[in-house]
Amino acid sequence: MTASRRPNSPTNNSPTHYQLLPSPMPKQHISDNTYNHDNLPSPPLSPRNRYQWMRYISYTCFAIGVILLMHMVRRDTSSFDNRSTIIDDEWLPLKSSAINVNNAATVSTGETILDFAIVGFEKTGTTFLLKALGSHPEVAMPIKHSELSKQLCVKKDSGKVVLLNWLNEQYDKDVILRDSRELASDANKQHHRILKHGMKCSDLLRKSLAIENLADLSDQTRLIIGVRHPVLWFQSLYNYRVRQSYEQNWTSSIPSPHDLQHGTRQWKGVSTTAAKFDIQLKQLAKVPMAKNEVLDMLSNELDSYELRISTNPLKVFIYTIEQLEDTNTKRRLQFEKDIQSFLNLQHPLKHFASETKENVNDSSYPESIDICESEYKRIRRKLIRQGIKSSEWIREKFIKSKDVTVSDVSYFESMLKTWSEDPCDFDGRSGS
Repeated sequence: MTASRRPNSPTNNSPTHYQLLPSPMPKQHISDNTYNHDNLPSPPLSPRNRYQWMRYISYTCFAIGVILLMHMVRRDTSSFDNRSTIIDDEWLPLKSSAINVNNAATVSTGETILDFAIVGFEKTGTTFLLKALGSHPEVAMPIKHSELSKQLCVKKDSGKVVLLNWLNEQYDKDVILRDSRELASDANKQHHRILKHGMKCSDLLRKSLAIENLADLSDQTRLIIGVRHPVLWFQSLYNYRVRQSYEQNWTSSIPSPHDLQHGTRQWKGVSTTAAKFDIQLKQLAKVPMAKNEVLDMLSNELDSYELRISTNPLKVFIYTIEQLEDTNTKRRLQFEKDIQSFLNLQHPLKHFASETKENVNDSSYPESIDICESEYKRIRRKLIRQGIKSSEWIREKFIKSKDVTVSDVSYFESMLKTWSEDPCDFDGRSGS
């Protein structure tokens, strides 16, 4: 028999005496009011209650984790149109010159002096577009390859003066706000209301200063940007520079393509680093960027070209070179209509299929390369690795901006996805 001890009432200085008493019931069945809470532990939880508590704690921890994760995602990928998230105080100290936070172009003034500009990238059909748009009855553009067209690129502050002078000549008067322009006659008023002024500067995106100068001059200029497979782009631009060196009698030697793949050297804009289209597009500040994206951008200084993020209200139309050469008539016609709409032209463009290609590398020189030869395999691999990254950023972030227009998004994305493939592994290499 189990027994418990109960002390008798003590007497004066007498020892305490105990007597054995039968236990009324097993310990686990004793009610709470029979416990001395100062000395005895609380009764243990039953297996059922223990499971319920563990489940409650697990659910609580899971809910807290989800809330924290959502907060982190919202911080990094908040609205693409919220430009305040583009410039984060956390990484401003990384490089004081990397972000132009005081650019006057961050506030739209409504002033338009240049309607559109073809700003890149080289060897993506920019000269073809110059010819197609320049022949339009509502468009005025400088003659290709002229000294004027080079000076208009506003890559230096002096370019702004040249651009203003050219526009003044085109308007035949000082450039002022288009909505408040006072003209001598109704005929002139009609003429100036229709005419669109544009320029081509296919390497403008390489220079952050040029972007800022353009935005400062004309905060509503519309930008047209072309891209293509990085491997084919590298071959085309390299061979074009070789051709130029012969035709223009350059005195400098022609470097080997292998010398242009380490990020330490570029030749007239040719290098594997310059094929990182996403790095240059980030300068336009059309989408918010996380700290690691900014660090990646600053670590790719495009050889001798300094990069800087410059917020601006400029609208962008981006295309891939395959859209200029599209054999699908319905899709190509829609592409032409989309450019017409983007530029606010009243009359349709001349069909691209009837236009002849410009600056085609149809001449071969000793230094000309075939990028598919085995000796250039390492260069191709490097360009493909970069192309995968560029393609993903353009598809998943850049074209999601409200400032960016794309014709036939699904076709555009399908072409960019091919950047993960070696074009030498299949036929149909596009363009030259």
